[in-house]
Amino acid sequence: MHKASIALIVSGVLLVLGISVVLAGLKMGGSMNFTADPLTQTVETVGEDNVQGQGTVEAFDKIYLEFDVGNVTIEEGSDYYVEYDLPKKEVPEIRVENGTLKITQKPHTNVIFGFMAKSPKRMLRITVPEGTKLDRLEADLDTGNLIITLPAVKDLDAHNDTGNVEISGLEADDFKVKSDTGNTTLTDCRAKDAELINNTGSIEMNHCVMTKLLVDVDTGDCKFERLETEQVKFDVDTGDVEGSMVGKQDDYSMILDVDTGKIRIGDDTYKDNVTIEGSGDKKIEAAVDTGDLELVFVD
Repeated sequence: MHKASIALIVSGVLLVLGISVVLAGLKMGGSMNFTADPLTQTVETVGEDNVQGQGTVEAFDKIYLEFDVGNVTIEEGSDYYVEYDLPKKEVPEIRVENGTLKITQKPHTNVIFGFMAKSPKRMLRITVPEGTKLDRLEADLDTGNLIITLPAVKDLDAHNDTGNVEISGLEADDFKVKSDTGNTTLTDCRAKDAELINNTGSIEMNHCVMTKLLVDVDTGDCKFERLETEQVKFDVDTGDVEGSMVGKQDDYSMILDVDTGKIRIGDDTYKDNVTIEGSGDKKIEAAVDTGDLELVFVD
């Protein structure tokens, strides 16, 4: 038998097999429309109508959020309120138990039959009455952005696998944010004990007051404007540390170490590491493997 004939037979068999797989997928509930996201390595069916839900819930002083895919906003409003716009299969379980708002979403599933199409909208919004101080906010997101604009939380613990975290105007005793892939931005935040951890992504702080602060970044920059702190430690593998500290330079004692890069303190430049004894009680410690460290001091 000629090679061309063999190739033709094989092609025909593969075509029939491919059609059979598509038909089987449709029978199992698949869709001819899908979208693929190489960043998150997901393939999503579309064409299914989203479900919109909204309404007030019982008063709560704690939030426990476990969300798989979608953008989440937590903010002040006029009442204890939850709103969502999600595909039907992704509507979370929402309940209040012993003063805790619990929102849990089933793991995201994919169907891989069809053609490219627009991804469905995914949104969740939580509000609390204006001026409310929560005891605890624990948020665990897999894919999506997290935006928090609350006035006060005693204990904040947020973890985001893939997506950006933006927090503004928040005051907390314990303040912990961890991001695997994405940027973290803090604006006008205050904390007694803060811990910011980014594996891949930058950290930005604007007008923040942190009594004790740890910044740990694997790959990404750490930039800040008018950071006020009594004790701070920067630990950055690859990226720059750059910003302005509130107070006079002499208020701070510093232990600074850069493997590959330069150190600039005000108008002075150092080659690799420097120890500076200040007259005040404030402390700055920094260890940068690859990147520059630049600090200025402002009143």
